This record gives sequence, C-alpha cells and structure tokens, in this order.
Amino acid sequence: MNGHSSNVRVVLKVLQWMRKEYILEVNAPCQEDKSELKFYARTVSNAQFVVCVSSVLKTYLTPFNSSVLAVSNGGAEAKWRSSQEGVGNHYILFIYNARWPWQSAKNVVRVANVLRKNNLTLKLVDVAGGIEKNRMPSNVEVVKTLSHDEYLVALHDSVGFYLEYLPVQDSELGFYGDSLKFRDFWNTNKPIFVSGPEMIWAPNPQTPEFGVFTIEELSALGGEGIDQSFNRQSYTWSDACLRILDSTHFRALSTKNIS
Repeated sequence: MNGHSSNVRVVLKVLQWMRKEYILEVNAPCQEDKSELKFYARTVSNAQFVVCVSSVLKTYLTPFNSSVLAVSNGGAEAKWRSSQEGVGNHYILFIYNARWPWQSAKNVVRVANVLRKNNLTLKLVDVAGGIEKNRMPSNVEVVKTLSHDEYLVALHDSVGFYLEYLPVQDSELGFYGDSLKFRDFWNTNKPIFVSGPEMIWAPNPQTPEFGVFTIEELSALGGEGIDQSFNRQSYTWSDACLRILDSTHFRALSTKNIS
C-alpha cells in the first residue's frame, strides 16, 4: 500500500475492477499514506488479508478489514564476520535520528565513558544533525548519514552496537515503536547494548546470555566480555514472512517456498 505511487494505485484499481484476491501490506494510516480516504478504505476492505508492522496500526485497520495480522519487520541476513576475527576498528555503532520522537541520545556520554575504559570508540551516526559534537567525549566519533554500502561496512567492522529509545510511540501518528536497525544488529550475533524497552519480535530472551545488555550491565562488563559472539536465532525477512504464512489464516500456504 503506497498512495504516493501512481503504479500502485493503478494496480490496485485493476485488481479491484477484476475482482482478484490480493494480500495487502500496510505501513501507515490514511493520513500519512496520503491516499484518498475512499480509495484507502476500499483497498483495505477488499483485501483477502492485511499485514502490518504494529499492533496500533492493526487496531486502526481492523474497522476496514477483520483479517489483519501484525508482524514485525525482518532484518538483513548476517553475512559479516564476527567481532572475534580481529577487526582493526574497535568501535560500538550507534545510529541516532533526532527526527523520530521514540529515539533518544541522553545516555550517550555515560555509555562513551564506559567504553573509553575498555579502549573502545562510540561511532555515532547523526542522521538528522541533532548532536552537539563539542559536548561529546573524545572517544565519540560523530559521522553523517551512511550510505547502504557504508552501513554494511559498519555492521561488518563494529564489535557491537548501542540502541537508545524511549518507551513511547510517535506523538502524532502513534504507529511506530522500535528501531528497525535492531534486527540487523541482532542477526550479527555481536553484543547489543540497549537503553529502552524489550522488543516483542525477538526469538531469544534479550539477556546477557544472548548478548543483549543494559547500560548497567555494560558498566560491569570488561573489554573481553564485549569482544565476543553470541548464539542468537536470527530474525530475517524470511522469518517475518514465515510468521505470516504460519498464521491461522494462512496455515494452508505455510508449506510453500519463500522466494
């Protein structure tokens, strides 16, 4: 569902005109999708099944269609070497976008000071220019938005990751709640340090046993404890698709291959 795309609008109109069955994936309410309400309501209502990425959005869509499943996005497959393979750049990666009200950076200085004791740098990707560099500790490297290839290199080279977000959703739309990057970080099996609520999609407990630490646990962790790999069950886009196919509505389709 993308009201911004004329191609999507044409395809959906053709499907409705031909009375063909279709499964619809929805990311946003009508206001954000910028669709006409009549078109949006008809498109959602006529879908055989609707998939979305949050329980709040599911609540919004249910009046249009009773067959709605909320499934978390997946993450990129882990194709990067582990932190134990001798990467020269000893840094923890932190991606911060000040535009999103559920993201935070209030504990950055605290985390950086802990990392400095372990001779680690905090590589801070300042997506929206919300960080004052002159107030950061000396071991914080502030960089601008990464390209896709640069992001993959950062995943590859970092020894771990930091995430900080508030237990709130978007104040205007209320349809988001966590960091999409968490899934990519999760799939690397490298340590993740988190300030914020746990995620409901995670296939393993978000505990030190599986490489997920609070800031307090980071403070008690030595350098050798940071530089290690953990045995986590991955959560990729294929896993997200399987959760959809394994739902009660699509149990009959669950034996089909995912391309």
